[in-house]
Amino acid sequence: MGRLSIAQALLQQNARPNKVAGMGRFGINPQRRLGLSVPAMRRIAKVPGHDHVLALELWDTGMPDARIVAGMLVEPAKLSSRQMDAWAKGFASWDVRDALRELNSQLVQQRLQGKARRCAGA
Repeated sequence: MGRLSIAQALLQQNARPNKVAGMGRFGINPQRRLGLSVPAMRRIAKVPGHDHVLALELWDTGMPDARIVAGMLVEPAKLSSRQMDAWAKGFASWDVRDALRELNSQLVQQRLQGKARRCAGA
């Protein structure tokens, strides 16, 4: 069983379909949801640890729960500005956007530090 299959199986095992309808009350788009809790998503993300390829594969599933886990797995140094822009266009709900806000902050910080190092060395 491949890494993506294992991650998808973990997502399914932690699904709470009875919670999906109630998510709409908080403005969360219920489409393609599994109803996972944030603690469950964090536990799932700990299984492989940072895994950039798996993060990209999970994002491509289009499932909001998988996309939040993808944000926990991605390696910020390997995520290009183009990829982050593509991810931003794929936000179908505020909770996915908020989950990736920290990742975006890390990316901006890393890029600013990189520019500062290049300027100092010039």
